[in-house]
Amino acid sequence: ILGPLGGRVFSADTRPGVHHVMVGGGYGVPPLVFFSRRIKAQNPDAKITFINGARTQAFLVGTEGLEKEGIPVLSCTDDG
Repeated sequence: ILGPLGGRVFSADTRPGVHHVMVGGGYGVPPLVFFSRRIKAQNPDAKITFINGARTQAFLVGTEGLEKEGIPVLSCTDDG
């Protein structure tokens, strides 16, 4: 587990079998989406799961297109 990520630049973990799990909500989502796409560009076989949290479904933003890129998105909201 690595976090919080503010103010640092990170590289993907290149060890075999690593599963990257990105967890964010609100304004924390875009940088993690960028990082997820960067990891996939460097290693198309990288395993990544993205967890996006918000108060309601209407506030779940920023992860469009990730699933088409092979990154599963799990959405979690306070109201279920």
